[in-house]
Amino acid sequence: MTAADWAARHRRSILFLLAVLALGGFLSATTLPVALFPKVAFPRIQVVLDAGNRPAEQMLSEVMRPVEEAIRTVPGLRSIRSNTSRGSAELSVSFDWGSDMPQALLNVDAAITQSLSQLPPGVQFEAKRMDATVYPVAAYVLTACARTWRSLILGRSCTEPTPRDARVALACSRRSSAAPGVANNPRSAATNPRRYESS
Repeated sequence: MTAADWAARHRRSILFLLAVLALGGFLSATTLPVALFPKVAFPRIQVVLDAGNRPAEQMLSEVMRPVEEAIRTVPGLRSIRSNTSRGSAELSVSFDWGSDMPQALLNVDAAITQSLSQLPPGVQFEAKRMDATVYPVAAYVLTACARTWRSLILGRSCTEPTPRDARVALACSRRSSAAPGVANNPRSAATNPRRYESS
């Protein structure tokens, strides 16, 4: 007996099985949740500190260390990564997956608020959760590598950025920010090779 003979003898059972599978697929498709962004609780909080025009060394010793020590008391903390520059600092506070992130944000906010008495006057901070609605969802990169005859003869790959490159990046940024649904459109520029990002 071949497979075709078996299928011919059991055609009603096969059709019934296909109908049950199709009905199950239709029912499951109608009950699936639909949302613009998936509900993912990223276990990270970003803290931005602003302290005017203090040098980076003072920011590190007078602002960053007390804030880091205060944040380390928050339960569920996994790691802290920081970046300090003149007058500002950024901390990326990571927690374990599955942590209660709204509560963790409140804990971090309270810890920093308690440490404000140890900080120089005028220090401001902002703490926010890493979220698909806060951080860029899409990004594009515009690169340009203009070659002059001199760079070709000398074997150099790219020349330094020109004002024309900045104008092109600005025009692209303006057009993309006019698109429907674009809420934020920051630009950043890097040198050699020329690179302008917008998200």
